[in-house]
Amino acid sequence: MAPRAITPEEQQLAQTLLERARAAMRAIEALDQASVDRLCQAIAWAAANEVTSTRLARMSVEESGMGIPEPSRRGKVLGILRDALRQKSVGIIEEISERGIVKYAKPAGVITSLIPVTSPYITPIGIAIYAIKCKDAVIFSPHPASRKTTNEVVRLMREALKRQGVAEDVLQCVERPSIPLANELMARADLTIATGGPAMVKAAYSSGKPAYGVGAGNATMVIDETADIAEAARNTRISKTNDNGSGCSADGNLLVDSRIYDQFLDALQKEGGYLVNDREKDLLRTAYWDSEGHRTAETIARPARLVADRAGTFHHPRPMLIMLPALVLIALLWRVRDQLGQMGRAGIALCATGGAANIACTVTNREGVSDYIRFQVSHYLIVVNAADVLIAIGLAMVVVSTLAAYTHRLRRAAA
Repeated sequence: MAPRAITPEEQQLAQTLLERARAAMRAIEALDQASVDRLCQAIAWAAANEVTSTRLARMSVEESGMGIPEPSRRGKVLGILRDALRQKSVGIIEEISERGIVKYAKPAGVITSLIPVTSPYITPIGIAIYAIKCKDAVIFSPHPASRKTTNEVVRLMREALKRQGVAEDVLQCVERPSIPLANELMARADLTIATGGPAMVKAAYSSGKPAYGVGAGNATMVIDETADIAEAARNTRISKTNDNGSGCSADGNLLVDSRIYDQFLDALQKEGGYLVNDREKDLLRTAYWDSEGHRTAETIARPARLVADRAGTFHHPRPMLIMLPALVLIALLWRVRDQLGQMGRAGIALCATGGAANIACTVTNREGVSDYIRFQVSHYLIVVNAADVLIAIGLAMVVVSTLAAYTHRLRRAAA
């Protein structure tokens, strides 16, 4: 079904939001680095202090049904803020005199940020920190199923800006989101940052303006025969159960060396995992996809026990993880022969099938394995021997905002 045409009211709203955003950018263009950093701290504290983040987490679950009602991803905001405060973003940020190169920071402009239903309050805070760090303005377009949560987050950050004497319209949020309005905002803004499903990311790249998209795919884990099996299983449980696996850094695929595959299965089950049989696999397939092959919303970022209840009777009454050998569902387990090259090729195949994602993880004590995997797959971040959901904190936003903010000019070195 073709999307409906944009209404005159939505066109006017887009125009108004853009005008207010550009006016707010002009109001902050003279801020120095210290002032910008104080604003980043102010909005981070306003929206991610422990009391507020707990309230937002509960609000998010009540509105969308996804995730858990505890602020399990609050640490990401702290990591994003830490990384942001360590970077220069105003004036000359680097000078390489021997090459005659000077790097200047310059705002990218007004950013349209598409917010996913799986991260309605953490993603806006991270985007806002880096936008303000670069003196950009942001118009947030939330997912309809979590719009109240995202609007509340933006309201809190706007109040923080107001208390600092800064124009609130540096950050704005659409109250009644729609696909036509989102497309209009992307076409009119200077840059789009899209976090969500394939359709959303495709729309961002088709807007005719610069765009950064984070689409389908979760982290792929490569576990070889030298890994600490108990630690690897524990890290998988931590990553996959964090906020019910709603984050893109949650483990999506496990490529396990055949020599330790059975031991690893046992270790995962000790961590609370449940390995389904063929009958339960069929039940899960029916629960996860409707008759037309579409994912069912009731199984996305939900507790494993609720998914099990929806699928039918399981032998395990309260599984923390549901594990399926070589089937794309909650946690995937792939038995891989002991050649490292096959693991690399399997990782590439998984990316081509389920989405490239942006993170991979190697669990190994063998030198050179992580470097080999890095050259085999396209992920920008390789985590080694750790729970990837705890390590991959804000790094994607560092890359996006840094590239968006920097313009390069050459200056001849003095003779």
